[in-house]
Parts: sequence; structure tokens; C-alpha cells
Amino acid sequence: MNILALNDDVLSLITSLLPCPDALRFSLTSRAIRPLATRHALTTIAPASPHQAQRAYAYLLADVPHRLRWLRRLDVRMAAFGVNAEYAVASGDYAALPLLADVLTRAPQIRHLSVACAEHVVMAEPRGTSNAEGGG
Repeated sequence: MNILALNDDVLSLITSLLPCPDALRFSLTSRAIRPLATRHALTTIAPASPHQAQRAYAYLLADVPHRLRWLRRLDVRMAAFGVNAEYAVASGDYAALPLLADVLTRAPQIRHLSVACAEHVVMAEPRGTSNAEGGG
């Protein structure tokens, strides 16, 4: 049986059970599967470096209606700011904060937000807290 004979609901369920990297590999098998796998991959974003954070936020913002609406969980750990220890928080790379603030104010379906170095984030980019406070 050809896997593409399955309807989108079944393919979406199969894709949702895969880890994101596997879902993206699965998307390489067919153009029909790519949108389903992309949606799944966009549900959780957890950048591991300042460069990765900048690229992820820019990617999400480049097509807001088709990308940001799928974001459900955003985990911004210390590594996303180039920080590897609590004592180094002040020297972190916070250049991507304006993009992060834009993501937070435009992500309508986000359900979980975790931001490390929150004190520095709020001081450097207070717009990022408006959605969390119900003002967004």
C-alpha cells in the first residue's frame, strides 16, 4: 500500500508520533507529507545557541500565518543566549530579543513558554512580556 493513499488525518497522526528530526526526514519522502511534518516540527522550538535562536525566530516571522500559528511550546534556555552558567548571564548575547518579542506578540496558540535569564530579557526587551501578561 502506498502511504500517500492514507488521508491527511492519518498522516498527520503518524507524523505527530515522530520526533521532530524524524518527521522532517519523513517529509523528504513526499511533497504531500512536507506540510504535515513542518507543522509538527514548528510546534516546539528550543534554540540551542544565539545563532540558532536568531534563525528560528526569523524563520517563524517570515511567514506568520503559516508558521507561527503552529507554535505551541517555546523553550528559550540559557544556551540560546550563549550562556552556559548562571554567573555569566550578564554577558549573554541578547541580540535576538527583538525577534523573540515579535514571536511572542504574534504567536496566537502558544501554550508553554520557558525563558531563561528572564530578568535580563525583560530589561533588554520589555515587549516580550506583554503577551504573557494578557496584554498581547
